[in-house]
Amino acid sequence: LEKFEIERIYWKRNEVDWGIVTDLEIPKTMAHNIAFVREYFDIINIEGLDECTQLDIEDMSIYFLRSLLDQQKSVKQIAKDIERDFGLLTGCGLSLFKHLVISKAIEIDMKNKLDVNQIINIEAVRKDFSEKVGAI
Repeated sequence: LEKFEIERIYWKRNEVDWGIVTDLEIPKTMAHNIAFVREYFDIINIEGLDECTQLDIEDMSIYFLRSLLDQQKSVKQIAKDIERDFGLLTGCGLSLFKHLVISKAIEIDMKNKLDVNQIINIEAVRKDFSEKVGAI
């Protein structure tokens, strides 16, 4: 308890909202989904994407998002298309999807199990991405 109190004071002084979260507050499925995508916020550190420019990442993200919104293919199928079309290593397409989720470029229902073998319903698209996808 003393350690938590020290942390609480530290974060309060740094004006960071801090608290203890338990499994009673976050559903297990949501926690699993967050764990699935959380390592992909800084995508340029991912092998296979580390040589890409920010513009390349943006172009691939828009392409991916456009395919997701069409709702004709599963996430896994779209990821494979991205890898083929952009000459990426296997796994990079799925990494891009995870980046879109964790960076909140897209909003999906994180309370339901995230299954990349299924078509994913996009609940919202961040404004800067929706404008670029609309321009295509």
